[in-house]
Amino acid sequence: MKKRSQALASGQWERYISLLWLGWILTAATKRLVRFFPPPDAELNGDAYWTYLPNARRLLEHPWAFLTSDPSSYHVAPLGYLWPAIWGADAAIIQLANCFLFLACVLLMWHCGKRLGGAWAGAVATALLVYHPELISYVPQVLTESIYLFGLMLCLAACTDYVTGTRHPRLALTIAAMGLAITLLSRPVLQIFVLAATAISITGAAYLTWQRRRLRPLPGWSRFINHRVAIALLAALALPALFIVKNGACFGVWSLSTGAGSGLYYGVSPFKMGLEPVYSGFKYDAGITPLKALPETKGHPLTKEADRVNALVALNIIRQTSLQDNALFFAQKLKAWMLYSTPELTISPKLRMFRLFEWFAICTAIFVLAWRMTGGRPSKPAQLSHQQRSPASLIFLLLIMVLACAMALQLTPVLYNTRYNTFFIEPWLMLLCGVSVAIVFQPYVAPQSSPASIFGRPSIKLPIMIALAVLPVVITKFNIRHESLSMDPYRPGPVATILGRDSIGTPYTHEAESLGNNNWRIVSSPASFSVPLHIVEPENLTPEVVMDALWRIRIAIDAPNAPRKCAKAKLAVSPAYALQDWYEPEPSLTLRVDGQPHTYAIHGNDQLRPSASGTLTITLSCPAGAIVTWAGAELLRSTLPESARALIQDGTPIDPYFRSEPR
Repeated sequence: MKKRSQALASGQWERYISLLWLGWILTAATKRLVRFFPPPDAELNGDAYWTYLPNARRLLEHPWAFLTSDPSSYHVAPLGYLWPAIWGADAAIIQLANCFLFLACVLLMWHCGKRLGGAWAGAVATALLVYHPELISYVPQVLTESIYLFGLMLCLAACTDYVTGTRHPRLALTIAAMGLAITLLSRPVLQIFVLAATAISITGAAYLTWQRRRLRPLPGWSRFINHRVAIALLAALALPALFIVKNGACFGVWSLSTGAGSGLYYGVSPFKMGLEPVYSGFKYDAGITPLKALPETKGHPLTKEADRVNALVALNIIRQTSLQDNALFFAQKLKAWMLYSTPELTISPKLRMFRLFEWFAICTAIFVLAWRMTGGRPSKPAQLSHQQRSPASLIFLLLIMVLACAMALQLTPVLYNTRYNTFFIEPWLMLLCGVSVAIVFQPYVAPQSSPASIFGRPSIKLPIMIALAVLPVVITKFNIRHESLSMDPYRPGPVATILGRDSIGTPYTHEAESLGNNNWRIVSSPASFSVPLHIVEPENLTPEVVMDALWRIRIAIDAPNAPRKCAKAKLAVSPAYALQDWYEPEPSLTLRVDGQPHTYAIHGNDQLRPSASGTLTITLSCPAGAIVTWAGAELLRSTLPESARALIQDGTPIDPYFRSEPR
């Protein structure tokens, strides 16, 4: 009786603490939403201005005509125009509605974490969701990511209830199907996984039914492979399938939306390195290339024909690239999806810290669980409920981790940016991280003779806590100092020379003595080398004529006593065009200091684009005595649109390589 009363008192205290935490975290979330909520006169993002709101207005004005005869109805996933239409295509109301969706996501994340790992898991997961460096800034905008996040969290919460045990499993699966349908109708990035899961569930359920008398069910797996789950998955696919049939019957587009071609086009771009173009100083040309190849697309990247052109161009670039170069390129892309990209170390360094913390916590929890399982059974049960320790719960957590990694693999060939990484991968990792922290720091008692008893001691938990707090910061700072990303100078995609040896003179400097034959010895640091630029027709270099240009520079540096000081060269062009985007990468090259000539490549846009005859200045911080050898430079322009036209109209393959050296 006494133990029962103690348990009841403990449960009441846990409820009080849970309510206090929820009140605090929801208040914090509201304050952050208010901070990022755009003022009434703020400029709308491009997707909202050009696509979501106009489509919603067309739907409200002529619903049937829009859905059956207006191509705009397949340019984005259905909720891209249905959700704004629900709120009368009023941007402010939509932004406010998205904020309420996010607050609901916080509650759903708490529910998932609490059911899977207790209050600690719920608290950590919700804190990660609310205090992510970038995620909440996208919520009060007219975008589809907030709807996707709500659908995903609704699905996860219902699945968590179903897996950990509920009195109403059918209701849980119904809600999960609704949430899954919302994700597919807003951002259909899960469609391949849903189709695969549906096929596995139907096949597995049929096989298990047929072999029921012969096979012993595996612990936990029966919760995932059965006819109820198969029916729920089919129900989730019903409404998306209806829109696919509508798009196919009315427009010949057998998908929820177009845009995959543009995503692939940017995602495999050699000179943009598969990242958001602005990250490397380049522009957005997913409309220019189809316009050149098929003028009837009118430069709209979301039309059926433009989407096909972009996809064909991207696939041809992959085919014409060597296996080794493809492997290196996509490995770099996969690293970006798993850890955030190198440019983001400058744009928002907290993202890398955040992701490292999540992975360290998850890996630590896996190690701790493995140690406990191999170190003997605990003499007292761990402070997790029966549902949280069930095989089904562990399988569910394993599936979430597999899905997170599979999502990164699926997105590897697609355009990378912060928003996609944040919404498509973070929710899975936040929940896993919350449960992982609970696993590592939960009270645990094992026999003293068991090796597993080490993780029950406070003396070991404190160092783990310090390591989880310190290591992400230390590693991120190291990455900021030493990590760099440079395009392959020999695989820039199809290019043509606009400034060559006839327009680029010999460098001159006052901080180095000439050794003859384009060799200098540095006498004072920093040393600036000015390269004359002779431009006869500057109008041919305007951004209107040349959208994307890139510099290729060949140089050798020999500084055996201080190679690190010479590892970076800063560039400047004068006179140059003004910065046109919200961000420009640091105009610098990461050099190999080995005395041998190497070719480097960097964008030639905006402040690195000469507007008239002038100079290209290269500044080195090498110590006195370092030897610099100049081998040449050139300014190239991307001819990908012309190559795309040759591919589409004549079948000429695109050569992504440019093997000559600057002179």
